[in-house]
Amino acid sequence: MDELTKEQVYKKIKLTKKQNEAWEELMKAFKRCEKSGLFFYTVLETIYGLDGNNVENIEGCDDLAYNSPLCPSSHILPQYLNFGLGGFADDRHKIVLKE
Repeated sequence: MDELTKEQVYKKIKLTKKQNEAWEELMKAFKRCEKSGLFFYTVLETIYGLDGNNVENIEGCDDLAYNSPLCPSSHILPQYLNFGLGGFADDRHKIVLKE
């Protein structure tokens, strides 16, 4: 693909009306979840839900056994997997457009 201008790329990646409506609904749903006390916990591309009324935080702990009751992976939790949720660090990223 030839070098595109910023405007040409934006035209290809901006949300459609239907996608924007879905995005707005997702944002409303996140706000409802937060208001209800839901605690979000993410690992790579998976988001989990816990009762935030009882969870202060989740922090790294290398010496905790995977089967410990305090290890999130020892429980069956509500989850949603989407590879687009996998985050990047502080390095630069590139959008790869479909041909």
